[in-house]
Amino acid sequence: MGDTLRDVPELFETALGESLVARTDQIPQFRLGPPDLCHLVKNNAKTAKDVTSYHYVSGVEASSAGSLAAYINTLTYSMDDSANKGGWFSAPAPFRIKSGVYCCYNAFAMLDVRVEVRIPGGVNVYAVNRAGKRVAIGQDASPAFWAELFVSSVLRATLADANPDLYPAGPAGLRRLDPLPDLNVEGRFLDAVKDVFPRAWQLGADPDVQVPTLTSNVLVYALVRYFGYESGRWDVLIRLWRDLLHMDPSLAALLAQAYMNADLDGKAVKLLYQTLQVHPNCTPVLLAQIDLLQKKGKQDLALTLAKRLVNTAPLEFKAWEKLTQCYTQQGDWPMALLALNSCPMFANSSRELPVMPEPLRVHFPDFADPNGLYSDNDTHALTPLRAEGLRGTFRKAYALLADMVDHAGWEDLLAHRANVFVMEDEYRQVKEEELMPNAAGKTDGASDGDDVPLVVAATGKPASAPSTAPVVPAANDEAALAEPSVDPVANTEPTAATEEPAEDDENADPEALPPSWLPRARLGRLKGGLY
Repeated sequence: MGDTLRDVPELFETALGESLVARTDQIPQFRLGPPDLCHLVKNNAKTAKDVTSYHYVSGVEASSAGSLAAYINTLTYSMDDSANKGGWFSAPAPFRIKSGVYCCYNAFAMLDVRVEVRIPGGVNVYAVNRAGKRVAIGQDASPAFWAELFVSSVLRATLADANPDLYPAGPAGLRRLDPLPDLNVEGRFLDAVKDVFPRAWQLGADPDVQVPTLTSNVLVYALVRYFGYESGRWDVLIRLWRDLLHMDPSLAALLAQAYMNADLDGKAVKLLYQTLQVHPNCTPVLLAQIDLLQKKGKQDLALTLAKRLVNTAPLEFKAWEKLTQCYTQQGDWPMALLALNSCPMFANSSRELPVMPEPLRVHFPDFADPNGLYSDNDTHALTPLRAEGLRGTFRKAYALLADMVDHAGWEDLLAHRANVFVMEDEYRQVKEEELMPNAAGKTDGASDGDDVPLVVAATGKPASAPSTAPVVPAANDEAALAEPSVDPVANTEPTAATEEPAEDDENADPEALPPSWLPRARLGRLKGGLY
C-alpha cells in the first residue's frame, strides 16, 4: 500500500494517538525506559484521510532536539510509492507524512522527552513527567539534561540483547540503528558519561546487586560489555576510569579489572594494595582482589579474602558467590554446599515493556535472514529444563551448583549433601517418631468400648461431640449449591481465618515448619542429643 514506509516496520493504530496515550499512562513503571517511539500521521491529499502509525527505534542520536527531528525528516523520503508506478489507470494520490512525534525517555530525570515535528511547520519540544503532566523544555535547556538523554538512549540500544535479566529484548516493530557509528559520536558519548556518572546508580543494577552503587549499576555494565568484552578496547576503559577515580575510592576496582583484562596485572596489584591500605573493607576492591588471586591460582589466599568479604558484606550475593567458588576450587564440598545455601536470594525485578493496544494492521518489511537456512536445526529439547526458567540470583546459584557437580560428580555430591543437610522426608520421620509415644499412651488409657478419635491421639485435644439434631436437607440440594449467594463473600473460597484458631505463639513448636534443607546439627537436637 502507499501508506507504508520502505524498510521500516510499522504498526497502524485503530484510534488516533492511542500509542502515545498508552506510553503516557505507563511512564511510572519505567526505569531505564522502553525503546524510543516514533509516531507518524500520514495524509492523503485526495481523500483527506489521515492514517496514524508508530514504530520503535533504537540507536538514534539523542544529544539534541535537532537530531531527533532530523530522524523524522528522513522518514519523509522513505514513503513507499511503488503503488504509483506503472499501471493503465491513474495511480491513487500518494500519502505524505503530515506530522510526527519522537519519544525518548530520560532515565535520570524520569521524563519522557517528546519532539513534535510538523511538515511543513516548526518543531515543538516538551516532556511528560510520571504524573502525566506536560513539562516545557525551552531552548535554554541545560547541556546536562541532553547528556542524560543521550546516555539513556545509547544504553537502551546496547543492552537490547545483552542480558534479559537486566533489560528485556526489543518488541515487535523495532528498528535498530548503530548507536555509536563513528569515533566522533563515541567521543561525545564518553564526555556525556563523565557528566552523568555520579548519578549512574539511579539507573539500577543487576538482579544480584541489592543496592546499586557507583561500581555496580547499569551504566558500568554496559560500558564494560561494549568497550571491553565485545571489542577488547580495554585502553578506552582504562582512560575513562582514571579520569573518574577521584570521585570515589571504590572505582579503583573497575580500573584494576580493566588492568587485569588488558594483561597489566602488575599495575592492578599495585593499585589494589594502595587502595586497601587506606580502605581495608571496601567491598568492590576486595572482589577485584579475589578475582586476581583466582586468576593466579592462589586459592588459599582467595578463600581467606572471601571469608573477610562475607563478614564485610553479608547481605550481598556476590560475596557468598565468591566464597562458594573458593570452596569449590579447593574441593571442600560440605562448606561449598553450606555457602551456597547461605546465599541471599533476590526476586528478579523484570522491567516489562509498555503494553500497547492491539494494532489495526502491521507492516514488517521482508529482510534477508542469513540464519534462515539453519531453522530446521532448531529444537525445543532443552526447553523443559529447569535452568531455562530461572532468572537473576536463582540462575547464578544454579550455575554454582552445576559447577560443583562438574567437579565432584553427581553421586559424591549427593552423599555430601546427605551428610550436611536434613531433607524433608528425614525431618518428617523424626517428628513422627516423637508423636508415636504420645499416641500410644492415649490409646492404652482408653477403655475397650470407647473409640478414641485420631485427633486425640495426634493433638491431645478431645473431639467435639457429634450433634444429635436431625439434618434436614433442602428440597433441591444440588440446585441450592450451584446457585451463587447474594452475598459475594459467601461465594468466595474459605480462608485460614475460618478454621479453628491456632494456639498462642508461645506454645507453638519452633520446628513445626521444616525448610527444604535443614542443617544436620538441628536434627541432633531434635533427637535429644548432639549429632
